[in-house]
Amino acid sequence: MHAANRACISIGDTVVVVGAGTIGLFVLQACKLKGARVIICDINEFRLGIARKLGADVVMNPAAVNLKETVFKATDGGGADVAFEVVGFAQTFADAVSVTKTGGHLVAVGNLQKTAEFN
Repeated sequence: MHAANRACISIGDTVVVVGAGTIGLFVLQACKLKGARVIICDINEFRLGIARKLGADVVMNPAAVNLKETVFKATDGGGADVAFEVVGFAQTFADAVSVTKTGGHLVAVGNLQKTAEFN
């Protein structure tokens, strides 16, 4: 809930959650409670199955599909209003940045690496 409250989420906003582990699944539920449309991604199909059961609107495996293309297609080219990075790696942080629309919000829930570069 704390992570979900760090961003301005309004009813109908599109939220992307990068990572469907325990924390990502909690973020998914918190965002659904706020009325958001949630897209969640993970490379683990078991976790994606749980995300489906918890009400994710779109689930995707970035190892199987292009994350950025899929998010932009699902948002009619606009990108996510809010993205949550809950994996903690520099690459997944960059992925979250890439799907967030201009003027959107990005919440980095945790970071396991010393640096995460982005333009």
